[in-house]
Amino acid sequence: MKVIKRPRHSGKTTILLHAMVADDAAVMVCRTRAIAHGKWIMSQELGLKLHTDRFISLAHLPLKVQNERLFVDDFDYISRCHPRDADRLARRVSVVTVSDHTSKGRRHE
Repeated sequence: MKVIKRPRHSGKTTILLHAMVADDAAVMVCRTRAIAHGKWIMSQELGLKLHTDRFISLAHLPLKVQNERLFVDDFDYISRCHPRDADRLARRVSVVTVSDHTSKGRRHE
């Protein structure tokens, strides 16, 4: 498993989206369906050609994933709030993003 650990608001999701373009088997797993849709919108704003079926929520994970490589955004949050899902994901995930809370990233003002 590859871990992308950077401060909050430092572009971790953007890195993950660009990695998805390079890997046709990659599927991004997000906490909710709404967040997954927001990540797809973000990919479109970045000019990336990613289809909506490559963004799934935790709830839809068992139905969808077979041979895809799992890219998980905000894995640290998922592991705190959904420990059972995090354990299940940890066995199958390829790339995760986690926030480094010891340093400061960009701040939205």
